[in-house]
Amino acid sequence: MHATQPPTPDSTDTPTVPPVTALRLAADYLDQHGWIQGDYYVPWDAEHPPACTLGALAIACYGQPIADPFDDGTEDGRHIVDLDHVNRWHDFMTVHHALIAYLNLGRARLDFSVDTWNDTTGRTVTEVTSTLRAAADHYAERLVRP
Repeated sequence: MHATQPPTPDSTDTPTVPPVTALRLAADYLDQHGWIQGDYYVPWDAEHPPACTLGALAIACYGQPIADPFDDGTEDGRHIVDLDHVNRWHDFMTVHHALIAYLNLGRARLDFSVDTWNDTTGRTVTEVTSTLRAAADHYAERLVRP
């Protein structure tokens, strides 16, 4: 199993990749394969392309680069086409929202998206990976609180 390949789901009722794990896997992926701005991956046809924050989160959840990580895997929003894809989409959306919540700590409201945050001029790979790891730590801490 590749380092960014999520474990096989034990059940259709639980996420296959916990948000804490996905955030850390995304940071590790960016450290190993590179970080970009302006697109999910470059080049699209590479097995392990450099990725933006959302691309790295997608790889952590889907186990590979995916053209549209926000595609929920249903047909017309009603008929499940691929249950594994739906589960991995759920993982992606959960970790995406966990990162948004972390980025908005201390803010009155979300005034930017993850892709806008990623693509901000002057942003660095070090800032991105340290933020992903800090978000993982924050999320883990919230899980163990009574």
